[in-house]
Amino acid sequence: MQTLLLPELTIPDHVTETPLGRITVPGLAIPQRMLVIDPVVIRELIERARLATETAYNNFPAVIFPVGASCIMADDGEAQIFSAANCENGVLNTGMCAERSLLHYVAAQGFRRIKYLAVSTLHNHRDISLRSPCGACRQTIAEFADDDTLVLIDHQTPGKLCDIVDINRLLPWRYRLETKD
Repeated sequence: MQTLLLPELTIPDHVTETPLGRITVPGLAIPQRMLVIDPVVIRELIERARLATETAYNNFPAVIFPVGASCIMADDGEAQIFSAANCENGVLNTGMCAERSLLHYVAAQGFRRIKYLAVSTLHNHRDISLRSPCGACRQTIAEFADDDTLVLIDHQTPGKLCDIVDINRLLPWRYRLETKD
């Protein structure tokens, strides 16, 4: 087991006064968190996500971007590792990202809470924004996440296992449906 620190993130509000009213760029405050992770499990999830990229379906020659995802669900007592790949179709908006394919599958199995979700692409981008989940996937991940959910983003660099974020760092202003009591 390994102790991991997710650092505090603090960005202050920025306010600009205009003749027509105040414009605010909202700040952000995410507290630091200490986590205990098992690097062996993390490596296995990354490897399974990498393997899933090999099953990606890419039927559109202009966009070949194989992505694989794997997860362990917090509400699965067996701690099974599930994996899936993306499916890119000739009509672009009819395809499905690996993360959403995976989460729709595990939801159909009755699971509802992500413990770990790993994402991998064959493209070795140093910039995390080119390896991390898209906006639709981030919101879908948020639907199945809680404060303990960790998202592992494969780095594919020798000596580096992954980048790791919690849901608050992945999508701090996610949509949340408020229910009446």
